[in-house]
Amino acid sequence: VATRARAAADEARRAAEGRALEEAEAARLERASSKEAAAGAARRALAEAEQQLVREAARFAEEEIRRQAEAAAARAAAAGMDADDGDGEGEGEAGLELGEYSGLLLKASGDGQVYTMVVRTSAYELDGLEYRHDFRTRAKGFTTARLPFAGFAPYRDGKPVQAGGAPELDRRSISGLALGFYPQRQGVRVAKEGVGLPFYLSLARVKAYRERDEPEVVYLSAGAAAADLAADDAAAAVQQKDAATALAMEEQAAGGAPAGEEEEEEEEG
Repeated sequence: VATRARAAADEARRAAEGRALEEAEAARLERASSKEAAAGAARRALAEAEQQLVREAARFAEEEIRRQAEAAAARAAAAGMDADDGDGEGEGEAGLELGEYSGLLLKASGDGQVYTMVVRTSAYELDGLEYRHDFRTRAKGFTTARLPFAGFAPYRDGKPVQAGGAPELDRRSISGLALGFYPQRQGVRVAKEGVGLPFYLSLARVKAYRERDEPEVVYLSAGAAAADLAADDAAAAVQQKDAATALAMEEQAAGGAPAGEEEEEEEEG
């Protein structure tokens, strides 16, 4: 009986251990399945988030392109309105029309350094194109600088444009004039970028001038002109005297009275 009881107890213990192992394995499998499911869900969520970011980036790019296109169209329309002569409306916003002029004439007092006249047209709003012309001032005194439009060099976004890379300055649509001072154009070495140099410029006036055909002029000194005039007067006096003498001799030969006496008789009568 005792032997059968111990055998039954061992069997029951082994059965219990087997069930415990089975339950533990089932729990492990369930946990592994749960982790895999969670990882899959996380991967799916990440993929959806990435797709959403891509869609948002594409939408933002489309909106940015649309805004830039609208801004460019607005600038082009504004430039077209400024260039249009119209019937007098909007003249206050139109640019300078200097098509009949050949350049700019300015008078300024400076410090002997080089300054730059900057001319901008309607093209500046579209692609940042402007035109520059340098001139040197005189220290402690006014100087007059003549800047022909043909001498203005094109610059785009502050950098010089190579020959043929930009159109000539359109004098019919000048939208602005400015004066610039650039330390790197003074012939000195700037220690650090962004560190400027002292400068002084006092502008008296800016005018536009026309190119006229000048007549040929022959200059004579005052003394030479006076001598030539005196010689001409003396020659004319001699000719008049010779003519009067010849006339008197002809009248005497004809038996008449001298011309001078006839005039006196007429005056007395």
